[in-house]
Amino acid sequence: MAEPVNLDDLFAAARRAAEPSAAFLARIEAEALALQPQRASSPVRPGAWGAILQAIGGWRGAGGLAAAALAGLWIGVSDPGGLLGRSDADGLFEGVAGLTNPFALTGEEV
Repeated sequence: MAEPVNLDDLFAAARRAAEPSAAFLARIEAEALALQPQRASSPVRPGAWGAILQAIGGWRGAGGLAAAALAGLWIGVSDPGGLLGRSDADGLFEGVAGLTNPFALTGEEV
């Protein structure tokens, strides 16, 4: 079994060790500065479309907005005939001042 090492002796030996030379420290500093990323000369600013895209949340926000717009267009353009053809909706609008077709612009039957 190995003999236990006295840590105080190791710390004392480390304190007695010679300091690194100034040339060595200068080389380390120069190498560290060379490895650091350099700042760009001027940041690239987004154009008008880039600013709008950034304002709505990037590509995720634009995708959600496009999906909602297409769903709204589909709902708006689709034929509501299936809604009016239900038997429980027959006569639902007759009590409203002669309105028979709620999707007509006037109260007349189309």
